[in-house]
Amino acid sequence: MKNTILISLLLFAQIAISQVCATGNISLPNQAAVNTFVATYGGTGCNTINGSLIIGGSATDFSGLSFLTTITGNFTITTSSISLNGLQNIHTVGNNLEVTAYSGGTINLAGLNTVGNSLWIHGNSAGAVNLTGLATVGNYLDFDNNTNLTTLNLNALTAVGHFFYIAANPNLTTVNFNALSTVGNYLNINNNASLNTLNLPALSSVAAGLTLQNNGALATLEISSLETIGGDFNINNNDALTILPSMASLSYINGSFIAINNALLVDISSMEAINYIKSNIILQNNPLLDECCVLINFINGTSHVDGSISAFGNSTNCNYFSAIIPYCQNTQIDSDNDGILDSQDNCPSSANNDQLDTDADGVGDVCDNCPTFANASQTDTNNDGVGDACENDPTTNTGSSGGGVGINTTDPKSVLEVTDGDVFINNLHRGIIMKSAAGKCFRFQTDDKGNLVGKEITCPDN
Repeated sequence: MKNTILISLLLFAQIAISQVCATGNISLPNQAAVNTFVATYGGTGCNTINGSLIIGGSATDFSGLSFLTTITGNFTITTSSISLNGLQNIHTVGNNLEVTAYSGGTINLAGLNTVGNSLWIHGNSAGAVNLTGLATVGNYLDFDNNTNLTTLNLNALTAVGHFFYIAANPNLTTVNFNALSTVGNYLNINNNASLNTLNLPALSSVAAGLTLQNNGALATLEISSLETIGGDFNINNNDALTILPSMASLSYINGSFIAINNALLVDISSMEAINYIKSNIILQNNPLLDECCVLINFINGTSHVDGSISAFGNSTNCNYFSAIIPYCQNTQIDSDNDGILDSQDNCPSSANNDQLDTDADGVGDVCDNCPTFANASQTDTNNDGVGDACENDPTTNTGSSGGGVGINTTDPKSVLEVTDGDVFINNLHRGIIMKSAAGKCFRFQTDDKGNLVGKEITCPDN
């Protein structure tokens, strides 16, 4: 409603400052009618038709119409002309804009900013659409059955008031709507056989349902800013989609989440951020989907689903609860509570959410007994905490494992050993300095709760 009111106000302001050429419904069915209109109004300084304009039939040259900027009613283009040159300065269409059966090169309406009601681009054989200035569509936006269309770039478009459809464009490969933030009702992108890239990075809300269906080549999908969907979220029959896109902002679906018949889908972990689904979760007939442990969030109540959870026809470990629950209980363990599952953690028993591995041997620095020398086996024959790989290497100084300085002992087991006593550091500005595998130095001191706190300092040997 807010978008509709805003568009109406903008249209009113535009009309208020326009110079009207003609009032009523204007039809230009042939070149003679176009030439007559240009001759009558082209030199008067006017820019507005206070009514509707129909361009069709046999007209082929519209270059003389470049003085037009505003049409308060409907604007219909049905011509088979090879060029729409001359219409690129039209800025505002108050009601509906329809382009159909156009067989020319580019549908060039680059100056168009606002369509008050609906925009239809359908049934054309043009290879490109130039709507680079389009910012808002009040109601309905539809691109369908455009046989040669390959790319849609509408990067100025911010809002569609109600329905938005991209359907049955067989050669469409790329869709970029980089500024689109809201769709007031349904967003459906269906039956585009060649579509492989869909970019909607600013999309934050779809008021009703979102459907991505029968896009056989779709492999790249960007919806990382999407926060809410007011109805069902359908991802069906997209045979090239291997992973669900990042949905880090999506927390609420006021309908069902449905993924059916996606031949290559293997990963749905990006559902992790969703904490509420109003209706059902349906995962069916995705033959390679073997890991769906994100469902455990809804099974154990961490996240909530009002309806049922259905998973079958998928691969072994995503088929029925009898397989999902035991599989996930065994694979979703995080022993050190650092947010990284044991199966993926390079130090499963020592918290290290940064997963730093200086020597790239697959063992994280915090649990590596030789963090600067690759030794995936971690062999330590004498059990002194220093791996054989670096202890026996002549270029690596690991210190002595015995024969050092002993306090209250004559047989020290390290460079320094204190037996039957404490080490007391009385100066609160001092502590124990240690060097990391990456060559950084940290002074460890205690806080008032007895916790050791490391503070990075300049290494004394620098």
